[in-house]
Amino acid sequence: MKIYCQHNGVFGVVYQQAPEADVKLRLRTPRWRNRHAATLGHPEERDNSHWNLTQWTRPTVTANGCRDCGPREIVVRDLVAAFEAGHSKYVLRVVL
Repeated sequence: MKIYCQHNGVFGVVYQQAPEADVKLRLRTPRWRNRHAATLGHPEERDNSHWNLTQWTRPTVTANGCRDCGPREIVVRDLVAAFEAGHSKYVLRVVL
Protein backbone atom coordinates (compact mmCIF):
# COMPACT_ATOMS: atom_id res chain seq x y z
CA MET A 1 0.00 0.00 0.00
CA LYS A 2 1.42 3.38 -0.98
CA ILE A 3 1.15 6.37 1.33
CA TYR A 4 0.36 9.71 -0.32
CA CYS A 5 0.19 13.26 0.97
CA GLN A 6 -2.87 15.28 0.00
CA HIS A 7 -0.90 16.72 -2.93
CA ASN A 8 -0.57 13.20 -4.41
CA GLY A 9 3.11 12.75 -3.59
CA VAL A 10 4.19 9.21 -2.68
CA PHE A 11 6.42 9.21 0.38
CA GLY A 12 6.00 5.76 1.87
CA VAL A 13 5.04 2.13 1.37
CA VAL A 14 3.44 -0.37 3.77
CA TYR A 15 4.21 -3.96 2.85
CA GLN A 16 4.32 -7.54 4.06
CA GLN A 17 6.78 -10.01 2.53
CA ALA A 18 4.72 -13.11 3.39
CA PRO A 19 1.21 -13.71 4.79
CA GLU A 20 2.53 -14.48 8.28
CA ALA A 21 5.32 -11.89 8.23
CA ASP A 22 5.28 -8.58 10.11
CA VAL A 23 3.74 -5.50 8.51
CA LYS A 24 6.53 -3.06 7.67
CA LEU A 25 6.79 0.59 6.66
CA ARG A 26 9.36 2.27 4.41
CA LEU A 27 9.51 6.06 4.21
CA ARG A 28 11.46 8.64 2.27
CA THR A 29 11.95 12.32 3.00
CA PRO A 30 10.89 14.87 0.35
CA ARG A 31 14.46 16.15 0.10
CA TRP A 32 15.73 12.64 -0.60
CA ARG A 33 13.07 12.06 -3.26
CA ASN A 34 13.66 15.40 -4.98
CA ARG A 35 17.42 14.95 -5.04
CA HIS A 36 17.50 11.41 -6.39
CA ALA A 37 14.30 11.04 -8.42
CA ALA A 38 15.90 12.06 -11.71
CA THR A 39 18.97 9.86 -11.35
CA LEU A 40 17.32 6.72 -9.99
CA GLY A 41 14.50 6.36 -12.46
CA HIS A 42 12.35 4.46 -9.93
CA PRO A 43 12.41 6.44 -6.66
CA GLU A 44 9.43 4.53 -5.26
CA GLU A 45 11.70 1.49 -4.96
CA ARG A 46 14.20 3.37 -2.79
CA ASP A 47 13.80 4.40 0.82
CA ASN A 48 15.74 5.78 3.75
CA SER A 49 13.73 4.62 6.80
CA HIS A 50 12.33 1.22 7.85
CA TRP A 51 9.87 0.41 10.66
CA ASN A 52 8.32 -2.85 11.76
CA LEU A 53 4.72 -1.77 12.45
CA THR A 54 3.72 -5.11 13.97
CA GLN A 55 6.14 -4.55 16.85
CA TRP A 56 5.87 -0.74 16.98
CA THR A 57 5.09 0.39 20.54
CA ARG A 58 4.25 4.08 20.04
CA PRO A 59 0.80 5.10 18.74
CA THR A 60 2.24 7.19 15.89
CA VAL A 61 5.18 7.32 13.51
CA THR A 62 6.57 10.56 12.06
CA ALA A 63 6.65 10.89 8.29
CA ASN A 64 7.63 13.80 6.10
CA GLY A 65 5.08 14.92 3.54
CA CYS A 66 5.77 17.24 0.66
CA ARG A 67 6.96 20.83 1.16
CA ASP A 68 3.39 22.04 1.64
CA CYS A 69 2.46 19.34 4.18
CA GLY A 70 5.61 19.15 6.25
CA PRO A 71 6.20 16.45 8.90
CA ARG A 72 3.12 14.41 9.83
CA GLU A 73 2.30 11.99 12.63
CA ILE A 74 0.67 8.86 11.21
CA VAL A 75 -1.50 6.78 13.53
CA VAL A 76 0.00 3.30 13.26
CA ARG A 77 -3.27 1.54 14.14
CA ASP A 78 -5.07 3.28 11.24
CA LEU A 79 -2.23 2.58 8.83
CA VAL A 80 -2.15 -1.14 9.66
CA ALA A 81 -5.96 -1.37 9.52
CA ALA A 82 -6.03 0.20 6.03
CA PHE A 83 -3.31 -2.19 4.88
CA GLU A 84 -5.07 -5.26 6.30
CA ALA A 85 -8.35 -4.14 4.70
CA GLY A 86 -6.58 -4.42 1.33
CA HIS A 87 -6.37 -0.74 0.42
CA SER A 88 -3.73 0.09 -2.17
CA LYS A 89 -3.60 3.79 -1.27
CA TYR A 90 -3.52 5.71 2.04
CA VAL A 91 -3.85 9.51 1.82
CA LEU A 92 -2.75 11.80 4.63
CA ARG A 93 -4.90 14.89 4.88
CA VAL A 94 -3.76 18.19 6.36
CA VAL A 95 -6.25 19.30 9.00
CA LEU A 96 -6.33 23.04 9.51
